[in-house]
Amino acid sequence: MTAFSLFWKLHWIYLLDLVHFAECGTFFTKALREVSYIQNVSEQNHLVFALKSDPQSVVYLYNDVFKTGAVAMGKGSNPKIIFFAIDCDYPEHLHTSDLATPTEYSWLWIKWTGTQLKFGTGKTPGVDLVYSTPFSHDVKYIGFAKYGRSTESHWIVGQTNEHMNESEFKKTEGRRIRDTSSAYHVSSSFQCAEFCLSLNGCYGFNLSLKVNGFSVCELIQKDMEYIMCNDIDSLDWTVEENSTWTHYYL
Repeated sequence: MTAFSLFWKLHWIYLLDLVHFAECGTFFTKALREVSYIQNVSEQNHLVFALKSDPQSVVYLYNDVFKTGAVAMGKGSNPKIIFFAIDCDYPEHLHTSDLATPTEYSWLWIKWTGTQLKFGTGKTPGVDLVYSTPFSHDVKYIGFAKYGRSTESHWIVGQTNEHMNESEFKKTEGRRIRDTSSAYHVSSSFQCAEFCLSLNGCYGFNLSLKVNGFSVCELIQKDMEYIMCNDIDSLDWTVEENSTWTHYYL
């Protein structure tokens, strides 16, 4: 075996190792009143996540286009309060213990049933319910943000805190989202996934067909400002139907 071929094999072993151990599920939100990470939940009716933060972290619920509601954990300096923002109504509930702390992760869940929006603690949706309220909107995406002035809110998305890898991405062929932050030339989807997993706030990527052995990898990242309930808060993604591209999302 030549030195070059040995180097090439070791190179790919190292690359795949990086992809496997990249911390896709862990990220933080820092900008005040901006959504910096979006999770696709169009094929499910719940989301499990962990939060480590001072009070006043928030998740926003979206359908395909607009914001349909929000769930805030903490109010003022009280980490026991949870309140919802739905159709300009703000029901709140005082829990018996802190929903989040700045020193360790707390596991939480959100579930939407078509008639209700439910919130609870732990890793099992439907168990350890904290509060629920009437809610009839579709939920296709969840955005993570903060509306308080703590330094950072740290999140983990998924059932556990295990590292995620390239296989976690779903894909839609013939689709390209144009709201991208950076682009690279890569030789495989594994490389593109590695770039996305290592970028805080990256929630997907576009991958072109190969030309001369390389594809264009476009990372998707979009900050959205906080919008009051009586204004239109639109995802406003620019989508292109293009047979030479594939859109990957979490």
